[in-house]
Amino acid sequence: MCVDAKNKNNGEGAEDNVDADEPAAVTSLSDTITYLGASLVFLPPMAMTWPTLLSLFCVFLILEQASSHQSRHHIHRKHPNHEDKSGQVDEDERLALKHSERVAEAGSCDLPRLQTVHVSDHYPGRYFLPHCTLLHRCGKHAGCCGTDRLRCVAKEKEKVVLRFYSVRIMGHGEPAERKIEKLTFYNHTKCACSPAVHYSKHDL
Repeated sequence: MCVDAKNKNNGEGAEDNVDADEPAAVTSLSDTITYLGASLVFLPPMAMTWPTLLSLFCVFLILEQASSHQSRHHIHRKHPNHEDKSGQVDEDERLALKHSERVAEAGSCDLPRLQTVHVSDHYPGRYFLPHCTLLHRCGKHAGCCGTDRLRCVAKEKEKVVLRFYSVRIMGHGEPAERKIEKLTFYNHTKCACSPAVHYSKHDL
């Protein structure tokens, strides 16, 4: 609209006016991108979920590509091979976004993962068979949060009672003594991202 008005008023030289206006648009987009980047610093930790970060990242890419496209009109006349380099950058951005989406879908901190747990970590000083068990756990190997300031921790738990052989080694050639013991553990049933300082090591 601004370009049409200048063409009507000035007649000749309209093409020069178009070129003169484009850098201002690029500057405006650059300012917007800078503002988005700075706003991430002030987001509270609980707001830094994968959907939020991906949405901001997509907006950033769209604005960045628009800025790159507008400035390319001036640079292309000086650098004939700029188009090839720009194409490679676009491909890298596409692959990076695809990777981020895969991590957000498959590695989200939501459902606990089945993990091997050593009984001695919870009941030290005795020997049990089996000496490990399988429990569902949240933690750094169960899910990825949107920032390093958050950890994937247990939001909900349920108590489970498992039976083990408790083995006691006897001396003087006597056979080992064993009996059945019921041990209590906790299965994690739901995970959530939260600052790790609020939780014990068994929640992580």
